[in-house]
Amino acid sequence: MITLAGVSKAFHPGTPAEHWALRDVDLALEPGQVTVLTGPSGAGKTTLLLLAGCLARPTSGRVLFRGEPISHLGERFLAETRNRHIGFVFQQFNLLPGRSALQNVLLPAVPLGTPWRARLDRAQGLLETLQVGHRAHAEASRLSSGEQQRVAIARALMNDPEILLADEPTANLDAAAAERFVDLLARLHTRGRTLLLSSHDPRLVASGVAHRTLRLADGRLEEA
Repeated sequence: MITLAGVSKAFHPGTPAEHWALRDVDLALEPGQVTVLTGPSGAGKTTLLLLAGCLARPTSGRVLFRGEPISHLGERFLAETRNRHIGFVFQQFNLLPGRSALQNVLLPAVPLGTPWRARLDRAQGLLETLQVGHRAHAEASRLSSGEQQRVAIARALMNDPEILLADEPTANLDAAAAERFVDLLARLHTRGRTLLLSSHDPRLVASGVAHRTLRLADGRLEEA
């Protein structure tokens, strides 16, 4: 589905602040597979997710989607690929503060031209599934961290993506909400979705939902 081939990523290359977040990473995300990334803060997990999600470009190496190299292609093509095929749950949520929870969830579907009623029904259904339906019309900035996290997850699922990438998706969830999220992951897997998650959360790692667990350390990927 998504392949990283010999990918390295440097920030501020050629300057005294040069930092290599990833070094020669090879990773193949197979259709329907659930992969969990572990490792200490600063190990490169978020950078790897950004590269896999076409939100950043490698310094060297290639990112492929369905076997075709895409990391060198234009931003318009990458944006369309993201919108149609990839859902992303950011660690910092990235909700628009001046919009309601429902408006935030609806946003990804706008470019696809889906009929309004179908969009609205799906967005409301996702919020209900994640037990924040009662907060649909609350401004995003007025939600608790746990509520914002669940709205961010709903937004990532809005276009029913084939691939879900999630950066610390249970970090702000209590035990009950984290359990519901794991159940949601299991349902997505049974529907053939491909999942790549980064997490420090032992609940997620021990849930049994993952087909494999990988560890990043000093920018290098290894089996956990």
